[in-house]
Amino acid sequence: MVFNCLTNLSIKDLLKGSSLIFLVRILSIIGTYVFIFLINKYFGAETLGVFSLAQSLLYIISIIVTLGLDVLSVRLISRYKSNNIQAYFPLYRRILFAVIFFGSIITVILYNSAFFISSSIFNDIKLFLPIKYFSLCLIPLAITTINSENFRGIKKVLHYSFYNKTSFLLYTSVILAILIC
Repeated sequence: MVFNCLTNLSIKDLLKGSSLIFLVRILSIIGTYVFIFLINKYFGAETLGVFSLAQSLLYIISIIVTLGLDVLSVRLISRYKSNNIQAYFPLYRRILFAVIFFGSIITVILYNSAFFISSSIFNDIKLFLPIKYFSLCLIPLAITTINSENFRGIKKVLHYSFYNKTSFLLYTSVILAILIC
């Protein structure tokens, strides 16, 4: 069964596609390691811990902000891609509107309650600024998640892998470079 599938696909195409995805994933892992190393080197282990906690909070809240619409977008775009991709775009705009609207509400709440969250929930005032600034990243992260899932829905796995695994690392690396320089 597997052999029949492999003979139908060109082995060369299969290796080319999977090796590019593997390369993106390896570069993402190496980049994450270097990023964490640089934060620890220039700012210390305590700052790295604060960053990691704030980043985890950002990821958890971004899941809430997307409202499951990332999963819906995969199903919708895969349904429309074979028939009429143009019919998907009004749905995509509605998905983006819902994510931006709900994300704006959550961003304002998180931004204004950053002190309360850092002091009362986490009992660490050092989380105040990271929570406040990371709250501004909620909408771009949610939109990136929606877009990466769209790539997955149209079977552009390399684009999906880049957006899903590497894009946040690139955003935060630019911010880190600005802080170091």
